[in-house]
Amino acid sequence: KGPVNFSYANIGAVASAEGAVFHGSVDFGNASVAQNMDFGDTSFLSTTAQVTLCGMRVGRNFALQRAVFAGSVCFRETIVGRSLNAQKVRFTNVKEAADFNHIEVGEDARFREALFASSAIFSHAVIKGGFDLEEARSTKPLSPITLQNLTVGRKLSLQGAEFLGEIQLSDAQLSAL
Repeated sequence: KGPVNFSYANIGAVASAEGAVFHGSVDFGNASVAQNMDFGDTSFLSTTAQVTLCGMRVGRNFALQRAVFAGSVCFRETIVGRSLNAQKVRFTNVKEAADFNHIEVGEDARFREALFASSAIFSHAVIKGGFDLEEARSTKPLSPITLQNLTVGRKLSLQGAEFLGEIQLSDAQLSAL
């Protein structure tokens, strides 16, 4: 129930909190994981505590599938060597944007069937493979999905996505849509 702080930690191989439930703040800011980080099926339930994943370095894969973020969450400037799997992730805070500004993903970023209760910001993100937002949705009217200055190496896929706010794509560099 209290805070969890792994900021600036250096983890030699794999870090997993798969299926864990956190009720307070979680800080992995600027942590380094040599191989894989797994938050699949993890719940961050506090609506008032910050989840800080900003500046992380993950050598291979970052798993967030089916994770729930009830409060403010920051992924800004995180670097993932291979893939970011955020299929069916849920960002349920209606006041705070999910912040992915300046992230870098070496291969694919998958947000298929993701739920954004507010805005999502992917400005200046670099995704060297494909960026899958198929069947993703936002639930708050007028909350933008910001993809400004986004770079995608292969295809940005929005098939079946439903966003109640605008999609901001100015200055995006896309190989295919």
